[in-house]
Amino acid sequence: MIREKIEEHMHERGVNQTMLCTLLGLTVQNLNAFLHGKRSIPYKHLMKIMLYLKVTAAREGEEGSVPANMIHLLMRDSISKQNKKILDLSAETGINRSVLSSYFNGKRGITVKQLETLLTCFGMDIVKLQSAKA
Repeated sequence: MIREKIEEHMHERGVNQTMLCTLLGLTVQNLNAFLHGKRSIPYKHLMKIMLYLKVTAAREGEEGSVPANMIHLLMRDSISKQNKKILDLSAETGINRSVLSSYFNGKRGITVKQLETLLTCFGMDIVKLQSAKA
């Protein structure tokens, strides 16, 4: 899911892998392997890519108003609104509760697979970041 969305937004912006890697200090081989599902990409690099491409995550039917590096706040808000506990979310997603807790508190990243699992769980998708209206 995330890989396809990244490629889609790269194409829309006219950015190729070499350009993206040069701008963000990544290797073409690693980015290519990530985009083709042969390798995972560190969360911090995924966030750099998403911020550069101006994409984020949003709930279905909503516009993306929070930068990619703050997606955890949207998810934390969803947990609160649904009266869920981290323990329940851990059981539902199979993600260790300490990993979830650290992620939602902004203390660590998560794997791309874990992010995809959480996006699905919260009914979210990768969308264009909408600029704030003045």
